[in-house]
Parts: sequence; C-alpha cells; structure tokens
Amino acid sequence: MNQVKKVMVTALFLGLCVTAFAQRRGAADQEDKEPFLAVTGVVAGTQASLLGLTEGDVIQSYGGRIVQSRKDLKEAIEDAEDSAEVIVVRGEEVFSLMFSPGGMGILVEQRLPELEFDPDAEILDGIAYREDEVEKNNTFILSLSRVANFLGDELDYTKLMGISGAAFRFQMHYSWERSAVLADHGYRTDLVALDAAGYEYAYYELAEDWSNQDSIRREITASIDAGSPVIAYDLMGEGKWGIITGYQGAAGRNFIVRVFDTTSMKRAGYTIATGNFPPKVFIIEGRTVPASEKDIFIRSFDIAQEMLDPAAENIDEYYIGL
Repeated sequence: MNQVKKVMVTALFLGLCVTAFAQRRGAADQEDKEPFLAVTGVVAGTQASLLGLTEGDVIQSYGGRIVQSRKDLKEAIEDAEDSAEVIVVRGEEVFSLMFSPGGMGILVEQRLPELEFDPDAEILDGIAYREDEVEKNNTFILSLSRVANFLGDELDYTKLMGISGAAFRFQMHYSWERSAVLADHGYRTDLVALDAAGYEYAYYELAEDWSNQDSIRREITASIDAGSPVIAYDLMGEGKWGIITGYQGAAGRNFIVRVFDTTSMKRAGYTIATGNFPPKVFIIEGRTVPASEKDIFIRSFDIAQEMLDPAAENIDEYYIGL
C-alpha cells in the first residue's frame, strides 16, 4: 500500500512538473505578444540622462525583476535596497545600466508590440503614432487632421480646431453628460471642419436594429480599397473618434484602426478594433477648392462670436455660450 502511495505521489509530482513546463513554454511562445515598458521622456540632469537613456528605449527589468508596467517599475524601485541593474533594449541592442536607489528620471508608458496582420489584410500605411498626439484631446479633429495629411492636404490639428470653431465652443449638456465635448453633438464642429476644409463626404449612422450594418461595411471597405481612410466613432468601445485604416477577414469583418487613447496600453502603429460596429462613420469622397484662407479665418471668428454670445440659442439639449 505504501509503495502504491509513493508511485501515486511521484506521478502527481511529475504531472505538475510537466504542466508547469508546458505553461512556461506557452508563456515563452507568447513572449513577443507581452506588453512592454517604453521610455517616452528623459528628465535632464537625472540618472537616466547621465547614463544615456533615450526616448524609445525599452526597460526590460529592474534589479532582476521583469517590468511591464509603471506599477511593476514603481514596486521594483521601492523594493531595491542597493544599486540595481537595469536591462535596456534599444532596437536590436540589449545592454545594462546600474542605477542608484530612488527615481530614475524617466517617463514611461506601457505599450503593446506591433500586430501581425492576416495575409489577406488590406492596409493603408502611413498613419503611425506620434508623441504630439498626447496633448490633443479632440479626437475627431485629430482624426480628420491625420486623414487629411494622409491624403496629401496640409491641414494640422491647430488650424482645424480654429476653422471648425472647436477651439471656441463652450457647451454643456443639461444633465452634465460627457457627450457635450464630442464634435458631432450640439454645435456640429465636425461638419464645420469638413466644410471649411472643402471636403466632400458621406456620413453614415448605424440603425438601432443594425439593419444597415452590411451596407456601411461595404462603403468602408470600398473607401479603403480606393485609398481613403475612414473616420469612425467608438472603435474601441471608449467613446472616441479614430481612423479605420484597413480590414481583414471574410467580408472585412475585422477593422484595422488607428485610435487616440492615452489612458491605456497602445501600439505605436495600428491595432484591431475591439468595440462593436462603429455607430457613426465619415467617408471622405473628394475635395473641392475650399474658400480662401482669409474667408475661412473670418468665418472662424464669426463662429466664436456666435458661440460665446451670452444670448446664444441653445441647441437641442446643449447649453451654448457664456
């Protein structure tokens, strides 16, 4: 009986070892899909600056501990009692630096590695992540500016904020809903921006019963095939505008997108939309010769006066003006 018990215990131990090994191997197979900690800024005169860390470096470990988030790094620094070896990845190069206890003097951000798309994917390249996007919180205007640049038009975010009136709009919902900040609510700065820039466009809104989903999907994929990215809302289920830059899968079931989310992990390039089907879509169909720049700027001041007038009329459920 004792011999049987010994055999059973040994078998159980070996089984656990095999399971653990398989889990470790599975983790290794997925290693390239793990999040990583990217350096987004280095403070002058700090340890990181003196040791030569630069923006774009990846912090792999601190004091022997793998770090993949701000929390991981913070805890590793707090637990370090002495100087710690920091493993850094820079392109194809891997090297180590010794840091004294305390702050490193860097800004970091959790990122995800680039996706590998399906062989049948249709992708419009050239709308990569830029650091200056972090300070630009009007995601419709930001999306429009990036699409405009892709199409060869010199329209930057600041100019579009001005000529659309978005820079001047003071608007609140009667029940304090956050929708008041969206470009397509209340005073429609989205439409003003498109018109001021001279764009011809089609606007699609998903029906409540989703009956027009397939027809909108066909319009989106046709626009991608024609070389024009699509501006769409709520691609990641976060209530923000973004850009559909491609599609893959049967009938274009999965949209490849660029989104402007600064609060969670992000890729430097494109990702797959994870929200429901986008409820609102703008497709750029062409561009006419816009009004003169002088007339556009004069109109923007008229818009500012309209929206900041204490006697301005409210629009639907939104209070406008001062």
